[in-house]
Amino acid sequence: MNETPDPKTQALYDLTRQWLGRELSDAERAQLRAFAVATQGTAQATSEAPNPAQSSRAAEIERTRQRVDAARRSADNATREGEQAVHDAVAAAAAAQDMARPKGHAGLDPEGRPSAGQQADLLAETIRREVQEQFDRHFAVLAQQMQDVVDAARAQGVIASPPSSAD
Repeated sequence: MNETPDPKTQALYDLTRQWLGRELSDAERAQLRAFAVATQGTAQATSEAPNPAQSSRAAEIERTRQRVDAARRSADNATREGEQAVHDAVAAAAAAQDMARPKGHAGLDPEGRPSAGQQADLLAETIRREVQEQFDRHFAVLAQQMQDVVDAARAQGVIASPPSSAD
């Protein structure tokens, strides 16, 4: 073959000839020419040599972005589920409270949730019950013990009996 190859293909021929240590046959030149044409199309598509470090960084950035997106979606879902759980608990408590109230006091907002007034009443009732339970648990025993001491002191004459209401 007498055609003159382009400089890049000629360099490929020279490199291969040097590596083999002999002249190339026409079949080998044809194979190298086909290889050069195939890789030349790829090389023209990318104007510069690929940088493995840059592509590795880009891949890591993409993986990190995907992890951040997944974490954000997970947090959004957890927030929605938490809000729904609170809503369900308030609705259940309001329903239980409505059963104990006279029927004329039921009122739901347009979304089917207890009204703000009902939620406030429910919260106030829950607080009142909790305070009463804590008081009874801690101070009722103390009050009974003090009354027993006062009664014992009166029985022994240490303190006078309360004045009678006949005075």
